Amino acid sequence: MNTLLNALEKTDYVIVDYTTKIELLKMRVNYPRLAFKILTVDELVGKFLGVADDHSLFALLEKYDSLTYEHAKTINQTIIFPKLQDTTTKIIALSSYQQTLKGLNFLDGDSLIRYSFKNRRVLLPKYLGNHYLLINLLNSAGSLVSYFDCVNNYNHKITIFHTGVDEVYAVLNNIAMLLANGVPASAIKILKPESIYEKMLRRLAPQFDIVLKPESFPLSAFPEVVASVDQFRNKRIDINGPLIRTLAMNNNPALIALYNLVLTINFDSVNDKHHYQILKDKIKHEFITLEQNDGIEFIDELPLFSAKETHYFYLNFANGRAPTVRTLNPYLSNNERRELGLLDDETTALLAEERLLTALQNNENLHLSFASIFEESNYELSTLAAKLKIAHEEYVIPPQLYSQQYLNYLTGIAADKHNFYKKVDENYGALLAANAQANAYGSFDYRFKGIEYDHRMLFLSPTRINLYQRLPFDYFVKYLLHVVDNRPNINWDYGTFVHSVLENSVDEQTFQVCFSHYLDAMEFNAKDRFFIENDRELIAEAFRFNKRYLETTLPIQKHSEIEINVPFAANCVLNGRMDRVLLFEEDEQKIAFVMDFKTFNATSNPKNYEYGLDLQLPLYGLLLAESDEYRDYEVAGLVLNMIKLSSTYSAGSDESFKEAIINDVRFSGLLVADETKLKMISAEANVERPFFATGGRGKVKQLVGLVSPEQYQSYITLARAKAMETYEGIINNDFRVEDKKIANKSSAQNSRYKEISFLPYSAVLEEDEYDEES
Repeated sequence: MNTLLNALEKTDYVIVDYTTKIELLKMRVNYPRLAFKILTVDELVGKFLGVADDHSLFALLEKYDSLTYEHAKTINQTIIFPKLQDTTTKIIALSSYQQTLKGLNFLDGDSLIRYSFKNRRVLLPKYLGNHYLLINLLNSAGSLVSYFDCVNNYNHKITIFHTGVDEVYAVLNNIAMLLANGVPASAIKILKPESIYEKMLRRLAPQFDIVLKPESFPLSAFPEVVASVDQFRNKRIDINGPLIRTLAMNNNPALIALYNLVLTINFDSVNDKHHYQILKDKIKHEFITLEQNDGIEFIDELPLFSAKETHYFYLNFANGRAPTVRTLNPYLSNNERRELGLLDDETTALLAEERLLTALQNNENLHLSFASIFEESNYELSTLAAKLKIAHEEYVIPPQLYSQQYLNYLTGIAADKHNFYKKVDENYGALLAANAQANAYGSFDYRFKGIEYDHRMLFLSPTRINLYQRLPFDYFVKYLLHVVDNRPNINWDYGTFVHSVLENSVDEQTFQVCFSHYLDAMEFNAKDRFFIENDRELIAEAFRFNKRYLETTLPIQKHSEIEINVPFAANCVLNGRMDRVLLFEEDEQKIAFVMDFKTFNATSNPKNYEYGLDLQLPLYGLLLAESDEYRDYEVAGLVLNMIKLSSTYSAGSDESFKEAIINDVRFSGLLVADETKLKMISAEANVERPFFATGGRGKVKQLVGLVSPEQYQSYITLARAKAMETYEGIINNDFRVEDKKIANKSSAQNSRYKEISFLPYSAVLEEDEYDEES
């Protein structure tokens, strides 16, 4: 601190970020001898080059009629205006824009700024040395620039727990202790953690008598606000108009906030066509809090300098989480950004990291914590933590009579790695001794540990039956131990997205609206969003196919997302959810046709039925036959519609592109070989372009094949037998680790749980055979 004070005493200007400016202003109150002037980076650049605001944004929209609102906003917020001698078309246009704004008094630089900074001593934090635009401006004014690197190396520690719950309890205990010792709630801050941690904090805080401040919500989070804004689509916004007058009479807090926001925007200075988009954008960034209290506050950013009396809690210091690298707008390439004097993404990321590094090292009351929960796929500390050289304490669960892989999975350590063990492992002998009947995998069987479950009510779905039949231990881990791999999986989220889009779209317009709406609502990361955007036409083709199918076949009823529950055995219910059940009636014949959407592998191979696998469709047929609502309907077909997340299409022409799309709308399933039924569902084999081709593998829309009514009934009987076999196995607590060999392949080869339950013999090596890199 003394080093910093000495540097500040000899300084005319200090250039910092906004939060540091606030802290330095506090410091100047406590040390009257300090007379330096404080500017933020944005303020200084604005004084040199001019500051853009909504007025200049609207002027830009008026001058360049072809610009969209989003593009204009990007330019207005990020462009630092270039020198007039640059010759590219874009730079000339932007220079012209700058002059126009200055002429309209919408943009004004400080004409005395260069004189004010000539030969003046300017002090910058060391990390701003990478800000070449700022440095060039100061050098051009003849400033005497120096840097300070006053880092206080407090003895922070990162406490590592193995579950998110333990971590949150530790944080709340620390906060409760501070409150008990008289620290006011206003002096305790929690840096905004990942949503999973924030939810747990809010849920557990009342147990510690801790009050957390309510979240601030954007106006776009309130349906009534969105509905009000949507009324202005394709309309002019007039503050004296009837819609605004009606809005003014509301007593709803969110609508009051919307009305006040509308009054601050000068809509008269911009073309009517932009009004709706401007207001829609503004409600995303206008936040309100529904109630006030004196609780502990969540903050988004750690100040660079802070009073010792303020305590900061930072959760989830995991790899890739700190710092957040700001994503630059796609309207400008890095090359264009360099031409226009802007920071490229690498420099921006470096500045963010250096800034956070300085912030962490200059906060004495900083509590860091890190949980290696298995929602994360990488359990290493962040590279930033390594740079801080912070000591860390690790709380390890003591090893018991379980395999190390199993402990790894439960605790979230190295969940993506396969550990190899030496034969001299101290736990290995105990494992085998406790499991004298272990099978070829050297696994332990929970029946030897005396674990018994009383299954008072059992619900069996096709997914649960398939899981148990594939590997009984999988069922045990997932549904009885509740060990679920919740790491992000694009295929699951993509499936939810596709189902939502298909079920809520009725025509081309609503499809496009639903696609964009659910794409935003699902909050995909940038990489996943790219691939899903790329699949828009594939999903659109699936929607169009199903729309044409319904318009052609005209079923008397269409049931979507239907769940069927039927009694199956003592204290057991067989249940399943079908995406679409279509009902047809003709000449007193009543048939049902099931279509299920799949966004991963859609398979229904009858060769696997005898092993109890791939039974989803026969089990659907069993549910229909047993249910009160559908038992009068004969089943004509059970089909899986695969809409798989694909890679980029690289078709050379529109025709080949369309053909590639059509080829990716695939089907798999069962059709009953009955001419009347096939005709009713438009699946005839001998027409030029049937909806469902029934030929070989080369066909575009391909099915496993036609089956006779007798064969179909045998599949239903087999499905019933395998469901009963699953029921009896679970009731008898038979959760052995035993897979099935199908075409010399293990039924458990893709199991997420099998590897945590055993030490494979192939991994048990003699001491001299052990190789660390193998």
